[in-house]
Formats: sequence, C-alpha cells, structure tokens
Amino acid sequence: MTQPLKPGEEIRIVSATGGAKGKKLASLGSLDPKALLVLAEASGFGAAKYEQHNYLRGYAWSLSFDACQRHLLAFWAGEELDPESGLPHLAHAAWHCLAMVSFQIRSIGTDDRFDSPQRDA
Repeated sequence: MTQPLKPGEEIRIVSATGGAKGKKLASLGSLDPKALLVLAEASGFGAAKYEQHNYLRGYAWSLSFDACQRHLLAFWAGEELDPESGLPHLAHAAWHCLAMVSFQIRSIGTDDRFDSPQRDA
C-alpha cells in the first residue's frame, strides 16, 4: 500500500500503453455521483430561496453550524426528508458543512466559534 498523497503532491502514473498522467490527492471520481446530485439539489433549493452564491458573501459561521445540527438531529430522530424542501436532511447538513469549509478556506463570514483562533488573537 502506498502512502497517502498530501495536498499539492502528485505522483506520475504510467499505464501499460505508455501514457502517463499525474495523480493528485483530489479524487473527485471517488465521490458518489448520486449523493453529489442530491447535494446539488439542496444547493439549488438554497439558491432559489436566498440567491445563488449568497453564502459566499459570508455570514456568521454559527448560522450554518446551527442549521447543520438541526438537520442532523432531525435525521437522527428518524425524519428522512426536510419538510420544507422534500430533500434529505443529510443533504442539507452536508451543504452547510461545505459552506463552512468555504468560509474557512476563503476567510469569509464571521468566525463566531467560542474558542476560535480569531477570538483568541
């Protein structure tokens, strides 16, 4: 078994035909396309409700954290689908996780975590 790649690393793969191509950590082909389509539907529902890319303007991180937790708790309590959208609670929770990843890597919104590095600075 090979060592996992790190972000930014690449290994050269040479096929039996002699063709070569670099392999990187980002393995988009490993993601379940059916799950991604449901996630995209949750994204589309939010875009229709708030405007496409609205979240990239940023807002308090706790708003997405709270919404994510509400969807997870509803799922855990046995409710499969969000009554407002008709989409899986888990798709909405996943969307809010991705929104928080966007906030973090783009440094947008307000990091209002109680023990955030920004609060301690």
